[in-house]
Amino acid sequence: MIISEFFALTTYLPNQTEVFGQVKDDRDQIRPLAQLRFFNQQSEVAFVVGKKPLTLGQLQTRLSQVSPKTKLVCLVDQTGPRPLLGFHQDNLGRLILQ
Repeated sequence: MIISEFFALTTYLPNQTEVFGQVKDDRDQIRPLAQLRFFNQQSEVAFVVGKKPLTLGQLQTRLSQVSPKTKLVCLVDQTGPRPLLGFHQDNLGRLILQ
């Protein structure tokens, strides 16, 4: 998924929505995404695990100067960056990236 697709698909969500990453295929195992990291000479941006999750509004602000065609990846475990394939909301309203 690229930045422009991500924000087009999340426009209906409140800016205060917290962002988490799903670990592998387990929908119940999630980790807060708290940082952004660039890879491959800035052709990819990774959401990186941390202590306090970023909000959707914070992501929009931090990515506002990045090319809308930049690929998004998740770095939630030791297996390395994985392409962002989709997302869902849990019953608490958190955005879970897959």
